[in-house]
Amino acid sequence: MRELTVRIRFTSPSLGSVKGYQLAPGTGEKWPCFYMPRTPEGKVRFEATWWLSSLRFAADVLCAHQRAVSQVHFDIVVDGQPRATKYKRYFSPRKYVKHEAFMEGDEIGINCVVPDEISD
Repeated sequence: MRELTVRIRFTSPSLGSVKGYQLAPGTGEKWPCFYMPRTPEGKVRFEATWWLSSLRFAADVLCAHQRAVSQVHFDIVVDGQPRATKYKRYFSPRKYVKHEAFMEGDEIGINCVVPDEISD
């Protein structure tokens, strides 16, 4: 087993999914806003199961390492900071919801433990 830090660059926006509220400028009205899931320390968290399902799919596509991917373990904390509520998802021309997001081109790192059977 060895520990790796995997670097991922987003090719499309990854939006926050935890609903919260933000004060509207000038009015004091609360608007819904979606944030990234966080740890109690305030760091962005991606669930380990999200990575495992992708690894299983990749192993099936490659026809290799199907058993070994179940031994890969991921840290839930990622080492990147999303852009603060910059992404707007529109429902109609005037109705939208803001999201905290990792945008296209942003890069994050994820620590994981990988069995020796799988190469870098």
